[in-house]
Amino acid sequence: MGAAGLIGTAPGNTAPSLPNRALLRTTALPRFARSGIRRRTPIRWADRRLHALLAGRMGCIGRRMPRMQVYLPEELYQQVKARELPVSELLQKALAAEMRRQDLLAETERYLAGLVKKVGEPSPAEQARADTWVRKATRRPARKAG
Repeated sequence: MGAAGLIGTAPGNTAPSLPNRALLRTTALPRFARSGIRRRTPIRWADRRLHALLAGRMGCIGRRMPRMQVYLPEELYQQVKARELPVSELLQKALAAEMRRQDLLAETERYLAGLVKKVGEPSPAEQARADTWVRKATRRPARKAG
């Protein structure tokens, strides 16, 4: 195939020029690689690789996420590396769980503040009774071995 068949090359010209939309629409490029055209069908693996090459992002994540540096004790770092754990994914899940936990605690505090406003502060006897009930409800039964 001669230089005239290259994408972005004018017929009879061997030096590549900047491709324009009309040229891109007439070439054999996948639809998603053409500027301004949305892809409606699933992207095949070969198409993704071509798209990544055209976009200059081969081997990189398509969207840019903010970065954060995390410091680990040496022993923990060695264990993570030895097990080849997906650190970023694990940290994302752990942070999401912690934020959910804090949100639920804040919601509980708001609920209790509203309840206290509605019915008043519990007496010491009522508080002791509630504490006893919570201890009994959260106690774990003894597990049998085997």
